[in-house]
Amino acid sequence: MKKIAYVIPVFPVASETFITTEMKALMDLGHDVQGVCFERTPDTCQVGDEKISAMMLVTKDVRVQSLMSLINMIFVNFFGSGWKGFVFAYKQQGIRPRSLLLHSFKLAYLVNKFECAHIHAHFAQSSAATAIVAARLLGLSVSFTGHGSDVYKSPSDLSLKLQNADFAVAVCKRMQNDFKKLSPAVHAHNVPCGIDMNFFKQSTAVNTLAQSHHQKLLYLGRISETKGVPHLLQALAKLPASIRPRIDIAGDGVMRLEVEQMAKDLDITASVTFLGAVSRTWIKTHCSQYAAMVLPFCQVRGGIMDTGPLVIKEALALRLPLLTTDIMATGEFVDSSCAFVSKSSDPEDLARTLLKLLIALNYVRPGDMDMDVDFEALKMKLGPRIEEIRSLLLQTEPSDIIAKKVECGFQKVMTQFSSKQQGSSLSVLFQAYGVQ
Repeated sequence: MKKIAYVIPVFPVASETFITTEMKALMDLGHDVQGVCFERTPDTCQVGDEKISAMMLVTKDVRVQSLMSLINMIFVNFFGSGWKGFVFAYKQQGIRPRSLLLHSFKLAYLVNKFECAHIHAHFAQSSAATAIVAARLLGLSVSFTGHGSDVYKSPSDLSLKLQNADFAVAVCKRMQNDFKKLSPAVHAHNVPCGIDMNFFKQSTAVNTLAQSHHQKLLYLGRISETKGVPHLLQALAKLPASIRPRIDIAGDGVMRLEVEQMAKDLDITASVTFLGAVSRTWIKTHCSQYAAMVLPFCQVRGGIMDTGPLVIKEALALRLPLLTTDIMATGEFVDSSCAFVSKSSDPEDLARTLLKLLIALNYVRPGDMDMDVDFEALKMKLGPRIEEIRSLLLQTEPSDIIAKKVECGFQKVMTQFSSKQQGSSLSVLFQAYGVQ
């Protein structure tokens, strides 16, 4: 098969393993993939990415003198597609045209030197712009994948990029539809990010409900606006201290100091521990310490939300019971059959849903609560829908709910959201556009 240049802004980035997972899935299917980044960090790559790290090229290392070797090729291609690259460079507004052209020439040099036949960029910002110009200079096909903030929070010339790429990949259906609205003629395809099931199958951390009464809950991810951590803390505060679970917050981010202060203000510090940033392998080795994962994603101003949170799929792959919210993106692959689903941005409903999870996990049992006194007090904080919880608490085996959801979630990831499935979908796409 023809070689594909995979263009990313920076490598390695601990939170962007979804890109290397995708590259490895394509390589397993026989595709020749060449990684190219604009800048390399001094950080060590993630476990399992050593091969990609060893062959990763850096455009920043290309000397200007080397670009002279491209002159004849670009001159020949100019009257074919090359002129389109220059037109795009001067039409777009996200990068100074001269700077974009220089970086595109450097990318084109590496793509040509390593005999790549197609350029695929991740993120619809500078990497996509540079890939488009480089591909047109060389007369190659080009595509890019949009993710989240690059499409909804800080888009840059997105409509123009969609018009100038051969095709675009969206990680959720909502994004695919939005691409088509921006550019009706675009070839937009929905390929959700997948996870490496082999990585998670190696885990010995499958929970047993018999142990769960003595375990904690886990939040895993960045602490930023769309993650909903403030709503989680508010929900915890609404529960009586006697049945309030302990939750570890594993992650870091721009809102960490704010939510730490919120925990103090709400007087729930005894129930919340902030662990800070953790590695990719941390969840695999530590998840046996937790009874469930709680991921309260939310939509913020401008309609911005996470577009396909991998951490949800990882929880399902690990057979961790899951509580999440009903934002549109999660609704595409998570529902009540495999998770406890709360209304997003609604601490009251999140508290009710959290209580349902605690009952199903045997955290809360009939003897822990006075059916009249405690429930009347809860009504004041959680509303009349608390009656749903009373009936759940009286079920003979509420833990059966957990077992069914966990198995359903695991099967869903295995059949629909593995990296193998993602690689197969992308392979079909690349071949359809002549990359074979």
